Amino acid sequence: MKQERAPSSTMPLLSPMSGGLPSPSNFYALLIHTTNYHTELKENLCSSCNNLPTPPNLLSFYHPEPPPTSAPPIAAAATAAAAATAATAAMSDTQHNGGDAGASSSNDSGGNKKRPWVPPKFVQEALGHLPIVEDGQHPQKRFYRSRAHCNPLSHNDAFEYPPNPDAMDWCPLYPALANPTVRFLDVGCGFGGLTVALSTLFPEKVVLALEIRAKVCEFVRLRIQEMRKESPPRAENANVLKTNAMKYLPHFFHKGQLEKIFFCFPDPHFKAKNHRRRIISERLLTEYAYLLAEGGLLYAITDVEELHHWHVAKLTEHASFERIPDERLVGDVTVAAITNETEEGKKVERAKGKKFLCVFRRRPDAVVIQEMKQSWPEWTGENEEKEEEE
Repeated sequence: MKQERAPSSTMPLLSPMSGGLPSPSNFYALLIHTTNYHTELKENLCSSCNNLPTPPNLLSFYHPEPPPTSAPPIAAAATAAAAATAATAAMSDTQHNGGDAGASSSNDSGGNKKRPWVPPKFVQEALGHLPIVEDGQHPQKRFYRSRAHCNPLSHNDAFEYPPNPDAMDWCPLYPALANPTVRFLDVGCGFGGLTVALSTLFPEKVVLALEIRAKVCEFVRLRIQEMRKESPPRAENANVLKTNAMKYLPHFFHKGQLEKIFFCFPDPHFKAKNHRRRIISERLLTEYAYLLAEGGLLYAITDVEELHHWHVAKLTEHASFERIPDERLVGDVTVAAITNETEEGKKVERAKGKKFLCVFRRRPDAVVIQEMKQSWPEWTGENEEKEEEE
């Protein structure tokens, strides 16, 4: 398949609860190994067997009709292969012993009986019997690749979020910390390169990564779990959360709670009709200003120059932000991290592309209010009389 497609409500992905078909979390493993499906089965079947099972029709997993009552295609293939292997083993044993059933039974009792064929690991993963990666093991990116573009304004996915920040319990995400309070927020973390780097650079700060894509979020979670099992453990102050940052941020954080917010290589949404999907906009900047503490920093980096100009223009126009000159960013370890540690940043580096960075500071509320008052027109009695006449 050239690109992944989120299942709609009329064409759901079948799960192990509906006939034993692959669940969405393990479906990608089946896609990768489908090309080797026949090879795995042929190694365990007699070369003279002409009834090889056909590979599963992947499109049938998106079939809108309910699953048939019979065994799923992969399970049926595995059962047929196991039966054929057992029959082949019995034939070879009979021929080896000259057709003597007594000799064959004595051979079996002697412990020389051939072991029954076990379905390949990828088949068991597809059936939901085995996870792709256990917690604490190293996840492989090839199992968690996802479409880069995502519509954050759609309603085709559901997210759990607390009714207010006080109802959010952060302890399960940071079990090694007592009363953790998130200070650094990595919005659209990708595969977690910046999140891991920040947890090392600032061990006293709690870092939270946000990601809207389920498979990518699971990869980051497994990556952090693996680091926590090292000796000594790492990334105890970092974790990832699957949510939509354009909708639910005020449900998680109090006013002025965050010290730094990072936007690394966000989706540019080139079409004019999709500019409302951009992660930096006038409406969202007001939310970010509400969540950032006075003096907090907002980092935005991209490899698209037009999007960089958009970031600078929107942030400059907003009264709550002021830009930090580039010369004052020299030697900042945070700038080095967002430039070199993210997967997208490394990709741009390999392609010898350009990176465009801007950093803005959250201005104090008192200064913003005072400037706004000065910009208001002076109210006089003449203005009131004119309004009454109109």
